[in-house]
Amino acid sequence: MYTALQDFTKNDNGFEQYVGRYEDVSSDLAVRIQFAAWSAEMDKLEIWKAVGKAEGKAEGEAIGEARGEARGEIIGMQKKSIMAAKRMLLNGISPEIVADCQELPLSEVNDLLTQIENEKLMAEINS
Repeated sequence: MYTALQDFTKNDNGFEQYVGRYEDVSSDLAVRIQFAAWSAEMDKLEIWKAVGKAEGKAEGEAIGEARGEARGEIIGMQKKSIMAAKRMLLNGISPEIVADCQELPLSEVNDLLTQIENEKLMAEINS
């Protein structure tokens, strides 16, 4: 492999031009100073990119956590409304009033009423 690389470097004009240019530039002190300054600025850029990425990740996680908590609260409130609606229906309150009080769709309250009636029938059959 080493011989193949040596042949390539000897026979490739582009590589020879690169080597020549590198030798010219590497011996020029002004170019080396500029390159060092550019490298330092690129290092700063990389650091700030990493900082920005970390801050963005933390912010995204905080937003996701807040959304998850809010969604959990909504689901919890919906479950409480359904349980309260069931209790109201068991106490004989009309589905229309239950739907209005619990801010549930009437169709959902009617489904709950059907579910309660079916549970009562099953309890009677099993006893």
